[in-house]
Amino acid sequence: MMAKSITGWGLICLIFVAFIFLLLEVTTEVKEVKSLSEVISEQVDLEEINLSKNSMIYDRNGDVISEVFRDENRIYLPYEEIPSVVIDAFISTEDQRFFEHKGYDAIGIARAIMANARMMGLKKALVQ
Repeated sequence: MMAKSITGWGLICLIFVAFIFLLLEVTTEVKEVKSLSEVISEQVDLEEINLSKNSMIYDRNGDVISEVFRDENRIYLPYEEIPSVVIDAFISTEDQRFFEHKGYDAIGIARAIMANARMMGLKKALVQ
C-alpha cells in the first residue's frame, strides 16, 4: 500500500515538474514571437530592392497580407481598365499616329534623324 502511495506522489511530482518546464518553454517562445513586418525587415533590405511595380505578399489562402513598394506606389492595371481619357492624353503627347502604324513610325523615325542631324550641326557650330 505504501509503495502505491509513493509511486502516486512520484508521478504527481513528475507531472508537476513537466508542467513547470512546459510553462517556461512556452513563455520563452512567446517572447521570441515577431510580427510579419519585423521578420520581413530583418530578412529583406528594402533599400537594396529595385521594384518596377509593387510586390504583394500573400498568405496561404491567397489574401494579400503586405505590400512592398519603393519610391512610387505602382499598381498594375489591365488595358481595359484604363480610362480612355488617359489613353488619349498619353498618345497625344507621345505618338499621334500610334493606331495607324504597325509598331514603328517611319515618319517619326525620319523626323528624329533630321532633328538629331540639326543638333549635331548646331553642336559643331558652337564648338568652333
